[in-house]
Formats: sequence, C-alpha cells, structure tokens
Amino acid sequence: MKAKNDERRVALEMRIDGYSVPQIAVELGVSKSTAYLWTRHLPLDRTPAEREERQRRHMEHMREARWEPHRRARDADRAATHERLVEWVGEVTDREVLLAGAIAYWCEGAKQKPRTSRPPPVGGPTWSACPRGSSAGRFSSGTSRPPFGGTSGIPTGGA
Repeated sequence: MKAKNDERRVALEMRIDGYSVPQIAVELGVSKSTAYLWTRHLPLDRTPAEREERQRRHMEHMREARWEPHRRARDADRAATHERLVEWVGEVTDREVLLAGAIAYWCEGAKQKPRTSRPPPVGGPTWSACPRGSSAGRFSSGTSRPPFGGTSGIPTGGA
C-alpha cells in the first residue's frame, strides 16, 4: 500500500505542476481513471486566465492538426500548376511583359464600375439590344456595323 501512496503523492505533485490526467497516467503507468481519482480535487489550472490560455493553445493545436494536410496538398497542387504553366509559357521577353502590363492597365480602365458609373455618351452610337424585331441588332445609325468600321462581334439577329 506504501507504493500506491507514493504514486498518489507523485500524481498530486504532477497535477500541481500542470500535468494533465492522461500525462500523469502514462508517466506513472496507471489507468487514466486511477489518475483521475487521485487528482480530481485539484484543478488543472490555478486561475481562469491559465485555463483560457490552455484552451487557446489546445484549439490552436487542433486547428493546425486538422488543416495541415489540406495546406500541404494545396501547396503541392499550386507548385505543380506553377511548374506546368512555367513550362507552357516558356521564356518571356521584357517587351512581352511590358505589352501584357499595358493591356491589363488599359482593360482595367475600360471597365464600367458602379462607383464611377457614367451616363451613356450623348449623340454617340448605342447598341440596341431589342428582342427580335425589325430593329434588333442595330446600331442607332440603322446599320448592323458600328460607325467606326469593322464588325461589332455581336450577333445582328439575322438582318
């Protein structure tokens, strides 16, 4: 019985030092229920702040354990996609980079943004998106071609 009392004393000291019941059970070679019975009157945390900190660390550990495989798979997929696209694109010259940047800049400025909505141009040609009828697919000038020449790329409704 003396050995059990010594183990119980060690369990209490370990609990006071902040060990959890499973850690105490493993360290002393007893079941978790025995370790709990010996230490149940001692709280794991001395203050509410210690409890919150322990719970925060535990939640962080659980979150990391849950998401780490997903992150590794995502990163591997991104790296494979990057390698595949680098191989597909090949070598890019400074001129090509400049042209791509200029086109992106130009296209960004051409967007209609709700915060900067502008009224339609006064007197300019407008596209008529009427349902099928005599004026479907016509510009305000009455033709199916825009006034600046070329084709609009928009279907004209068969007219």
